[in-house]
Amino acid sequence: MLLGGLQWTWVQTKDCWSCGTHNNFNPKASSTWADLPDSDGRMMATGYGSGAVFGFAGTDRVCLQPNDICADQHRIAAVVAETGLDTLVGDGILGLGPDTLTDMPKLFIDTLYEQNVIDQRMFSFIIGLDHNLPSKFMVGGYDLAKYAKAPIQWHDTLEPKKTWYLAWTG
Repeated sequence: MLLGGLQWTWVQTKDCWSCGTHNNFNPKASSTWADLPDSDGRMMATGYGSGAVFGFAGTDRVCLQPNDICADQHRIAAVVAETGLDTLVGDGILGLGPDTLTDMPKLFIDTLYEQNVIDQRMFSFIIGLDHNLPSKFMVGGYDLAKYAKAPIQWHDTLEPKKTWYLAWTG
């Protein structure tokens, strides 16, 4: 699941007693997982409206598809408990929030860009309304010929830039 309001990327672990039946991550079985040295084994927590997740912060290789578009040593949370997220249909959240919060982990897109996995520091998505136009998430650029029926309109985000705010007129 994509989330534009926070930068945390998190995945449910096999030890999550409240996560339901999902594809659960096992950090101990990952050859690229590393605990964050400054966490001292303490749990982290972050909230989402009426829900919250609790887990351990570390770094690992995070890929959008198996071995494709991967960020090495990306900071993630291995979730061991959640509350209020009963309707979540997914295995975790890919945080895409703006990078203006200094105490938050690095944005996934920034990690990809700094590691030269993508050419441009950008992401975009199309929300499909039916099977003729499926939803699509793109990183590192865009294909005007394929997806644009008119010129792209670029918008600056509004202050305080702690989430994606756009001025809409109708």
